[in-house]
Amino acid sequence: MNESLQDFIELCKKIDFAMLVTTGTGGRLTSRPMIIAQLENNGDLWFATNSESLKVDDILHNSSVCVTLAGNGNYASISGHATIEEDPAKIKELWSEPWRVWFPGGVEDPSLTLVHVHSEFGEYWCNSGTNAVRYVFRAAQAYLTGQRPVADASSHGRLDL
Repeated sequence: MNESLQDFIELCKKIDFAMLVTTGTGGRLTSRPMIIAQLENNGDLWFATNSESLKVDDILHNSSVCVTLAGNGNYASISGHATIEEDPAKIKELWSEPWRVWFPGGVEDPSLTLVHVHSEFGEYWCNSGTNAVRYVFRAAQAYLTGQRPVADASSHGRLDL
């Protein structure tokens, strides 16, 4: 794994919740909060969902998705294509007991299915740790000079996944 991909994955692993954006009826974009079930080292994501949910219909009609993540001064976006997976072995591998709130039948709940986001492109903004200090300095400098802050290469990046 190259260093920029590894850094991107490490940043994303610090965030547990995401917004999954799908294209619905008439081309309307819809986003909803999701708990990340798994983030793979190539940037692919897995989510658990109800097989009867609108997001499943959206994905079956248009597989292009975007996942946004935000937390602790870190922000990321992953774009790609999603598939609906009903693989019992993968469901068992990813199962988390708190999911029982939505899937009372447990790992064998018939409404439990997975969304697999096949990642193609990622972008991140990191304003935590030393980047946060640098950002505050750049923002203060911009405010005092009346000029926009210059982006720091270590705090923003784009990559093909």
